[in-house]
Amino acid sequence: MAGVAERILLVEDDPEQVRLVVHLLEQKGYVVEAAPDAETAWNVCRTTVYDALVVDYYLPDGNGLEFFRRLTGLGPPPPTIMLTGVKEEAVEMEAIRLGVETFLAKDSAGLFRTLLPIYLERALSRGRLEKEKRQAEADLQAHWRMFQAINDAALDAIIVMDGQGRVAHWSPAAERIFGYRADEAIGQDVHALLAPPELREQATQGITKFLQTGQGPVLGKIVELEAVRQDGVRIPVELSVAAIRETSCCRAVAIARDISARRRAEAELQRQTEQLHFRLKELHCLFGIYQLLEDTESPWEETLAKAVQLIPSAWQYPEKACARLILDNQVFATENFQETVWKLGAPIWCGGQLAGALEVCYLQPLPQADIGPFLKEEKALLELVADHLAHIIEHLQAQQRIRELKRQIEFVLEATRTSLSITDAERNLLYVDPGAQRIYGDPTGRKCYEYFGGAEEPCPHCPLGGVREGEVVQYEATLPKEGHRPVQVITTAFRDEKGRLLIANVVVDLTDRKRMESALMQSQKLEAVGRLAAGIAHEINTPAQYIRNNLHFLQDAFQELRQALAYSGRRLETEGQSEEAAEAAEAAAPPSDEDLNFLCQEVPKALEQSAKGVEEIAAIVRAMRQFVQPAQTGKESVDLNEVIRSTLTICRNEWKYAAEVVTDLAPQLPLLPGSVHDLHQVVLQLVVNAAQAIQEAQEKQGQKTKGTITVSTRQNGPWVEMRVADNGVGIPPENLSKIFDPFFTTRPVGQGRGQGLCIARSIVVDGHGGAIDVESKPGQGATFIVRLPVLQSAQEASGLHPLALHSAYQPLHADQPEQRPPRQEPLTLETSAQTGFAVPLETSDGSCFLEGGGFPFAASPE
Repeated sequence: MAGVAERILLVEDDPEQVRLVVHLLEQKGYVVEAAPDAETAWNVCRTTVYDALVVDYYLPDGNGLEFFRRLTGLGPPPPTIMLTGVKEEAVEMEAIRLGVETFLAKDSAGLFRTLLPIYLERALSRGRLEKEKRQAEADLQAHWRMFQAINDAALDAIIVMDGQGRVAHWSPAAERIFGYRADEAIGQDVHALLAPPELREQATQGITKFLQTGQGPVLGKIVELEAVRQDGVRIPVELSVAAIRETSCCRAVAIARDISARRRAEAELQRQTEQLHFRLKELHCLFGIYQLLEDTESPWEETLAKAVQLIPSAWQYPEKACARLILDNQVFATENFQETVWKLGAPIWCGGQLAGALEVCYLQPLPQADIGPFLKEEKALLELVADHLAHIIEHLQAQQRIRELKRQIEFVLEATRTSLSITDAERNLLYVDPGAQRIYGDPTGRKCYEYFGGAEEPCPHCPLGGVREGEVVQYEATLPKEGHRPVQVITTAFRDEKGRLLIANVVVDLTDRKRMESALMQSQKLEAVGRLAAGIAHEINTPAQYIRNNLHFLQDAFQELRQALAYSGRRLETEGQSEEAAEAAEAAAPPSDEDLNFLCQEVPKALEQSAKGVEEIAAIVRAMRQFVQPAQTGKESVDLNEVIRSTLTICRNEWKYAAEVVTDLAPQLPLLPGSVHDLHQVVLQLVVNAAQAIQEAQEKQGQKTKGTITVSTRQNGPWVEMRVADNGVGIPPENLSKIFDPFFTTRPVGQGRGQGLCIARSIVVDGHGGAIDVESKPGQGATFIVRLPVLQSAQEASGLHPLALHSAYQPLHADQPEQRPPRQEPLTLETSAQTGFAVPLETSDGSCFLEGGGFPFAASPE
């Protein structure tokens, strides 16, 4: 025995016999296990596979034959040798009938121990053969089932030919491909059944040779040929044949595949390949034409001349083709162009009108195998190229107009000192007009903040990052590289034809406008001065009048005091002289003691009152001087409280008959970056507006009681807030959204032009980056709220530059808590006046010229 040791089960109740048999069999190389009774043997056989059994006939719980009969119920039992002490012929016959290999008697001489290994090996050999047979049969069945599955599932026909050339097997796929059922095909001659009539004789000779020699022209090859279906239709098949050589004859197996669909696919692929080749030539031609469009600087006529040269390359015979483009009165043709009878043409339509034609000619006849002078694909291609050329011509003409328009725009930009730049969303410069390039250089590959400002990072308050498509943002700035030239920047976002978001910046020169605005503002201020002149003159004439009266009084008092001094001198001179001299001295009546006491009391009062009047006039002149001084060209540090005080002094005559002005000015108010000149205008417009609202309320109610105008200031975070409140007629709700519009007014004709509040809003919002709002209820007055950004630091104060960007101011934080100082005091000349100006001098014509103010005012009495 070779390989793994075979396992033997010994069923024996005699321990001595068990020892002897086990020893004997183990010496022969077997693995032996023992069971003392039938039940034990039954249990182990259910769980363990043994190669052979040695069973004693007599067992404690039955006999070995019963055990063997029971064991056959589990299936074919392993080879079994049965031992017995006494041979009984009937028992032996029954055991052999049941399948026991042999019935061996246990003799006293021990002969059975000699025979047992021999019989056991013979039984095991028969068992091995039987097992191999069963395995072979099982394998055969498995291979047959696999063949059947392959035969049934195969898409290709499987045909087996026997030794006489007849069909021995006909698969379901063969039935499907050739139309014959298996019972119709089996037994038929293969070639008579499937070969075309003209090939049957040749096929018969080939099969005869194959049957005799086992060789043939198609063996071991894959060939394509035609077969005839049952319905007579010929179909292309792909055939492979293998020979089955036997001792007496040769058989063959053929695998046949219907390739009709493949032939159709190949034909379609061939057609599409030819069409693709033609399309590639077409695309190459069109691509070459469109590449010419990249040259945007060449004249469009030159581009069309080059495009015509590319057209013949797309034709079936490019070396024999020529082309011509007729456009209006211009002709563009290939160098070899000749008009022949083999011509094909297509019209060119531009803008809905016939603009010309495209023609292609062959210079000689085509080969006779070709159908007609031109293929239908070539005719379609010519129409396509003509259509594309029409679009290209329109595009080229548009480009020409764009170039002309671009030159005109750049000329206008340069003439008006306006520049244009375009960036993408990442601030990369895409276009800068030539005028700006001459100043700043080449913008290629540069960021806008690097190019224009020399900065390494975007500007902190640059609007480019947040501007939305279609939105327009305007602000003012200066150009450091151009001497801080003032400009207005208009920024808007749009999308190009590719959908990219681009930002355009139009920079408009403001030098002349700023100059004109400055002149206009000065003119408006002078106009306001003219409007206030009568009231200012009255305000000045009042203290001037009592100063003049006091001076006359002092002049008279001086005469009386001089007389008293003269009298006292004469009395001293006449002491000790004659009585006549003393009487002469008494004749000059001296002032009485009562008069002298009066003078001593009133002269100091007159001097004090005159000094006070001079201070009042000085305060008015100083305020007037601040009000009318020309506007500065840039921002300056502004004390808003001082602006309010001086403006209230100037316009006192506008409000003093209608209202009392109460100021609530926050102490230590921070400075503002702005224009004193402009802020005077704002305060003036709001106070005058409040006084007019109070006058209107008095007229409606028929009252003479003065109203109240309250002007207050406070700091609110990074903002200074000024409020001008009145208890006038108020503003109707429908007018709240219109009061800042230009020329909107509710005053009667001739009493207002509707420009005051509009100008105030422009100064606050556009000029100072602030905000102005109004709160009002009809009949309860109105409150105008002005918020202005605070000057943040001394460095900012020293570095204020003309026309600083208004976007540099922070947005208004409306949620800051309100903090109002409780102090309120009436505004009077005494509380607002300050000294420091020269005393007014009376001129010969009765007017006063105030040194330092520079304006003569008529000194008319009240």
